[in-house]
Amino acid sequence: MPCYILDISNFNFIGSFFITKKEIYRHQIKQIKEEMKKDMNQSKRFSICQRIKSFTFALKGILYAFKTQHNIWIHIIVMIFVITAGYIFRLHLMEWGLIVFAIGIVLVSELINTAIESLVDFISPNHNKNVGLIKDVAAGAVLISAITSVVIGLIIFLPKIIRLIK
Repeated sequence: MPCYILDISNFNFIGSFFITKKEIYRHQIKQIKEEMKKDMNQSKRFSICQRIKSFTFALKGILYAFKTQHNIWIHIIVMIFVITAGYIFRLHLMEWGLIVFAIGIVLVSELINTAIESLVDFISPNHNKNVGLIKDVAAGAVLISAITSVVIGLIIFLPKIIRLIK
């Protein structure tokens, strides 16, 4: 006759019956989903005040990055130079679109990099090899967006500069 061993660690005694931990987790997940559904229903109400508040949070984040990140200053100086060159060379609409996209992607990647760096510094204030790697990857994303923007700028401005020199 086979002998079955009951692992009691997987059971909790509730009232007059046993419930497995898996059933408890299912119940907890169901409760969390119901609470999230309630929160989503409440957050669906449109409020102009909430929208304005969200814009102020976004502006606060942008200002923080501009105050603390020196690389953004370099990007802004280059942006002013490129926009000035665009007016001097009288760029076409499509060229302006590419320039605006290039500027936007560099600034967005710099803001994301700042957010990642701030989060990582908050979570792990001490030097850590893995934390350094996370920061390096985020900085690499900024570098790639900056290089891409330079290539876009060269494609647009180089022929115009060559024509001006000839």
